[in-house]
Amino acid sequence: VQPAGQFNGTAIFRPHAFFYEPSYAGCALAFAFPLGVALQDRWNGSKAGGTLASSLILGAVLMTSSRSAILGVLLVLLIVGAGGLFRRQIPLLKKTLKVLLATALLLSLLSFTRETRDYFGFFLGPLGPKAVVSRLPDADSSEGWRLQNVLNSLRLWGERPLLGRGVIPSPSNGKVLHGMGQSSESMWLEIGVESGLIGFLAFGYALFRTIRRSTAACRDRDL
Repeated sequence: VQPAGQFNGTAIFRPHAFFYEPSYAGCALAFAFPLGVALQDRWNGSKAGGTLASSLILGAVLMTSSRSAILGVLLVLLIVGAGGLFRRQIPLLKKTLKVLLATALLLSLLSFTRETRDYFGFFLGPLGPKAVVSRLPDADSSEGWRLQNVLNSLRLWGERPLLGRGVIPSPSNGKVLHGMGQSSESMWLEIGVESGLIGFLAFGYALFRTIRRSTAACRDRDL
């Protein structure tokens, strides 16, 4: 776990995977969440077990307090909701609603302890949207540094928009080391900085084709 200070006198520790980063653990769980929802009925033949498994995954995402992971889950829910409404997939919407209700029940049971209430309060307070916005002008804060990194990445991409700048070596102690460097914290912006618009579109197309072929294979196998 990663110590994150105190809230109402309670020591707050955020779970993480490696490199002291809760987002790694949260985003891994966020990737698993849509699979759990889609395959609920195949969970050892038990619909209740599938709902519980998906709820545990969603609850774990929230407990990591990773904003990246939570945004990912919200995007999944938005896509599922829009797809279910426009394609009239009512069973999928019902499954998702059951998962949300079960997750809310599980988290409400946890909230009976003071430590958990303080943990949620820390996430909604110091890590909440209002606090994040207030720290954006401060370049020394985590949020302000990330914003400056995004703006700098866009500037670098704009200098060579079509073909990019290539891999930038990593400087160390005033010397240039041979090897891959990294300009942006965002994978998408890093691709744009290194390979320009052409590389960005090629990567996006490859990702689209991978997803399309995977869904087609699942459909053929009735998954």
